[in-house]
Amino acid sequence: ETTRYLTVTDLEERSKIGNPKSSTRKGLSGTDVGNIVHGVIKNIHQAPQIPLEKLVEKEALNLGLCLSKVEQAEITQMLPVIDKGFHEFPFRLKIGQAVITGQIDYFYPTTEGSVICDFKTDGQFQPAKYQLQMDIYALALSQAQEKPVCETRLLYLRLNKKHVEKCDPKRQNRAQTKLKELTQS
Repeated sequence: ETTRYLTVTDLEERSKIGNPKSSTRKGLSGTDVGNIVHGVIKNIHQAPQIPLEKLVEKEALNLGLCLSKVEQAEITQMLPVIDKGFHEFPFRLKIGQAVITGQIDYFYPTTEGSVICDFKTDGQFQPAKYQLQMDIYALALSQAQEKPVCETRLLYLRLNKKHVEKCDPKRQNRAQTKLKELTQS
C-alpha cells in the first residue's frame, strides 16, 4: 500500500469539524494578531533584553503593519508568559498507512510531562472545534518524545481565556481510534 500524507487541516475537514474563520476587529485581522504573536514567541529567546512592546512593534513592521499604541498594548497583553519551551515544533505522526504532518505552536516540559499550548485569535470561545487538533498534537508529541503529554491548552488571546484539558491513556486511545477511522476513509 502507498503511504498517504495528511495535514491536521485535512483531518479536521474529514471529521466535519473544520477550521473557524478568523475573527476581525477594526484594523487588524485575527490572522494578523496571530502572526504577530507567533513572531514574538519565536524570537523572544533571541532578544530577551528587548521589551515585549518593542518586539510586538518589530513583528508588526515585518508583516507590513503599522500598529497604533492601543493595538500594540493590546497585543502585548495577549502574550502568555513564555517559559523555556519549544515554538513551532514540526511533527509527523504515522497512523496505519497515513502520515499526518503539522506544527505545534508551543510546548514546554514539566515534571509530569509536556504541556502543549495552541494560540487562538478567535472572537468566540469554542474549544470543541479544536478537539481533534489537540488530540493529534498530544499523540504526535508523546510519540516523538517518548514521554507523556500531561495537558493541552487552548489560549484564546483576544478573549483572555484558556481551555485546559488533561491527557490520559483513555483520551489517547479515543484519539487513535478516531484517527484510524479518518485516515482510512
